[in-house]
Amino acid sequence: MSKPRKSDTIASTLLARIVRGEHAVGSVLPNEAELGEEFGANRSAVREAIKRLEVHGLVQPIRKKGTLVCDPVNSLSAEVLRAMVCPSPGALDKQMLANLLEIRALIDIAMCGFAAERRTDAQAAELERLLSQVEEAGYSPRDFSDTIEAMGSVVARASQNRVFEMLLSWHRYICRDFEDLLMLARVPTPARRMGARMLVEAIRERNPETARRLMSEHHRLANAAILEAVRSMTGEEKP
Repeated sequence: MSKPRKSDTIASTLLARIVRGEHAVGSVLPNEAELGEEFGANRSAVREAIKRLEVHGLVQPIRKKGTLVCDPVNSLSAEVLRAMVCPSPGALDKQMLANLLEIRALIDIAMCGFAAERRTDAQAAELERLLSQVEEAGYSPRDFSDTIEAMGSVVARASQNRVFEMLLSWHRYICRDFEDLLMLARVPTPARRMGARMLVEAIRERNPETARRLMSEHHRLANAAILEAVRSMTGEEKP
């Protein structure tokens, strides 16, 4: 694996600091010379790092004033949201995780409804093929999860709305740091296999109401299991 560029290291470090509030919103970042000294980098690398932060919507260069820190909440970057959920290695912001799961549920519910209305015969057949793999996946969470993800991609395409496909990729990118936690919702139990079959049937039969209801129930149970696991890991008591 190639060594990360100095500008990438500077940008990722500053991004994490801004997300954690170490550089307050409205404050001015240290100047190029100060950052160069801290990171042992030349000004060219520092400027490139600042440009990356600007692309993420985290800073705004102000003439004769410096580089102003912006509110991460106003960023549209998946990388920023990923850092907000996992502000440091091994750490999770439980509230941001709950917010992310809530939005993902709404996206999936809408996506499944549109898929049931708009799917092609070929997409219905592909879902049936993948369903057979789900039912044959044994008790391997990884195999089960991979097949469920493949089904999700077909459902996104079946919605005939490419934004859903983009949002699926967005979600996968953000969740890279806590994939093992999400696997708790993908243990191949008989109930989850049955849920997958019922969803595929609803999409095949062009029944959007049932598809949305099934996906809503899935996320209600799955999200509760994930958040309960987080509480257990941190020793937090139930509200």
